[in-house]
Parts: sequence; C-alpha cells; structure tokens
Amino acid sequence: MSFIESVTNDELLNCIKILQNEDPAANIARVFDLLKKARLLVPVTVAIPEKPESNSKPHTLSQSPHQSVFSPQDVVFLSIQDSGGNRFLPVFTDSQELKRWSASCPRRPDTMVLSFSNCQTLVLDGNHYAGLVLNPSGVNLIFNRLTLQSMVLKSPSAENETTRLPEGSSFLSSSDSLQNDNVAIKLGRPKRYPKKLVKALSKYFKTQKSIKAAYLQLKKKGTERTYLIVIESKKNLGEFIPQITEIGISCSSEFPLEIIDVKSDLGQNAIRNIHPFYKRKILGFF
Repeated sequence: MSFIESVTNDELLNCIKILQNEDPAANIARVFDLLKKARLLVPVTVAIPEKPESNSKPHTLSQSPHQSVFSPQDVVFLSIQDSGGNRFLPVFTDSQELKRWSASCPRRPDTMVLSFSNCQTLVLDGNHYAGLVLNPSGVNLIFNRLTLQSMVLKSPSAENETTRLPEGSSFLSSSDSLQNDNVAIKLGRPKRYPKKLVKALSKYFKTQKSIKAAYLQLKKKGTERTYLIVIESKKNLGEFIPQITEIGISCSSEFPLEIIDVKSDLGQNAIRNIHPFYKRKILGFF
C-alpha cells in the first residue's frame, strides 16, 4: 500500500453521512473534531522547469500561499469554481474519492498529504480561495472562509455566509458551536530521531531567510503520532507548508508532519527546555 493509499477517514465520512441524513445539530461538533485530526489528500500540479541555457538567466519561480516553490519544482494547488466564479480548494478523505474527482481532469494531478489545519492555512493566508470543499464528487461538503476562521478561533462567528457549489451541495454554518478536544497531548523526543528528515529540513530552511529557528517534537494524541515542526518565522507559515510536506514524503517520514507557529500556545509548550534543530546564523554565529 502506498503512502497516499494509506490515508483514510472512514469515521469522518460516516459522521458526515449522519450529519446530512439526520439532525445536523447533534453531529456538527463531531465532524469538526474529526476534521481537526484528519490527514487529507490535496491535488496539485508539479511542473519541472526547463533547464536554462548557459547564457540565460536562472529560472525564477513566484511564491504565494497557493503557488509555492521547492527547487527545482513548481507546485501549484488546484482549485474549482462555483457558478459565481468563486474558487475553492478541493481536498479528499481518501484515494478513491480523489480518483473519482480526477477522472474528469485533463491530466492526472499529483497529490500532497496535508493536515486539515494546513489546509485552513492555505485558504486563509491570502484571498485566492473562498473556502475549501471536501470530496466534491461525493459528499461535496463546503467550508467557507468564515467557517474556517471560526474553527481556528474555536469560537462561533457572528455572521453566516452562504457560499455553495452547484447541485445541492451541503454547507456547514459558521455559527455552529465547536466542541473542545479533551484528548491529552503528549510531547517528547522521538526514540528513533529522524536525522534524514531534520537534515533535509535544515537544508531547505537555510534558503528561507525569514525562518529564524525550527524545533521538532513527537506529538502523541490518543493513538495518533505526528512529528510536530515548530517554526519561528517572520512570514506566514502557509508559504512553507507545501515544501515541508514534500520533504517529509521524500524522506519517507515515519509519521506525518504537523507544522505550527512558535507563537501558538502549543508551540510555546513544545519548545520548553529543548534546543532548535535549526537556527539561522547571524554574522557567522548562532
């Protein structure tokens, strides 16, 4: 089984079906809770730039929250439009749902595995997307920007935005209450320290002047395990998520990567009494 095929979210899908067929109020909080734990498949196109001629200028790649760079490839996140021209980031619970949707694409897209939190960041950092849509050829569940923002803040939003895709798509209201996650989180140094991953990340961070430091912890939450990458940066982390995720895949990371800001509460707890695995040098010194 490939890494992509190993991504499944059966409990989330079952909960969404109940949400759509029965009283939504009793299940919305559970859907939100499961989404926050989910790994999702995100379609992208990866273009390998032509090798420049010896006398030509080097290939320059643009950077934005929805088009990010990790040399020598250019990663562009795909989008779908509603009848009003609003763009949504498509995300998928499993490989079957992705194949179902991509069958109508002119060419088969490449795939990244991101956490729901990372997908939120991609949508909210900038104005490229009006929201994200989960399994557009299946349950077609839409989360607009207000809904995503309310999930980030863990508080209901005052207004309810009504953005929908065609053909009777479902919508989660941004005014719905959220359930606190009571599962204990444990942080610690991995028994098998991912030296290859740390080396590759450090090499990439050296090319990004805005990244000042990075820390790694093993995060345990119930039965879930992730490598928590805590980053101190002057820029929004959405710019770096695609590259970091791709590095994790290329290094055959034992656990999925979760990228958070050092200024967050979890980030502050994670870096207590540990040293960064990467710290930018200033004038030749750490």
